[in-house]
Amino acid sequence: MPQLQPQLQIAIPQFQHVGYMSNGLPFCVYPMISGQPFEGKYYHRLSMDQREKVVQQVAHFLKVLHNFPIEDAMTYSIPFRETMELPVRDMLQFSRQKVYPNLSPTEQEQCQKWFDFYVNNESDFSYQPSLIHGDLQPRHILFNEEKGEIAGIIDFEDIRVSDPAHDLYYMHRNYGDDFWHRLLQHYSLSNLKHCQWKFRFSRLADIIHHILEDTEDHRSNDIEEGLEELREFLNNHNPDEIE
Repeated sequence: MPQLQPQLQIAIPQFQHVGYMSNGLPFCVYPMISGQPFEGKYYHRLSMDQREKVVQQVAHFLKVLHNFPIEDAMTYSIPFRETMELPVRDMLQFSRQKVYPNLSPTEQEQCQKWFDFYVNNESDFSYQPSLIHGDLQPRHILFNEEKGEIAGIIDFEDIRVSDPAHDLYYMHRNYGDDFWHRLLQHYSLSNLKHCQWKFRFSRLADIIHHILEDTEDHRSNDIEEGLEELREFLNNHNPDEIE
């Protein structure tokens, strides 16, 4: 973190003390970064100029983070992790056993199309490993509503070396197309087409992964919520429409 802050235009945690709780788990102390979770509603209330400023802030943060030397990151014991927590072929097998029976025949067919699409384009999921935040949810992006700008980014618990598209995926998912198209002007992507369907497949895999976890833990309410989310995805996204 101390290596990143001097290059950034927004605040990140600057640890001043590391301690240990009674159960042996570590905790860190750093000066509070004031702000509120940057939910989509705040972005959509901004003027065009303010939107541009916020997007520039995020783009600059991502470029600094993603361009951090990997060799240096490894010396700090930052782990390398593949983007998919569960191999896709294993996910497909489990889905056929535990998810498909809860879907209609049409939904099963649509879900299978996405897996087939991944298998047929697997080589396009290759990437240049980069240092990523790994969990850019709105609650980890702090917003100063009075100034209309990003105050800081926190919670680097999931920092790792992986596919930088994972961080970009969060931006598109949380803030929509307007944010995304503005971001493209400041963060260059080598292949936009592949990135777009990678985001969509990543979202599908995310939903299914959580359903499988909830199934294993017998969380029936969460399973049903996950299935509803999956059905919504399948009804609104078709791999046949990706050119």
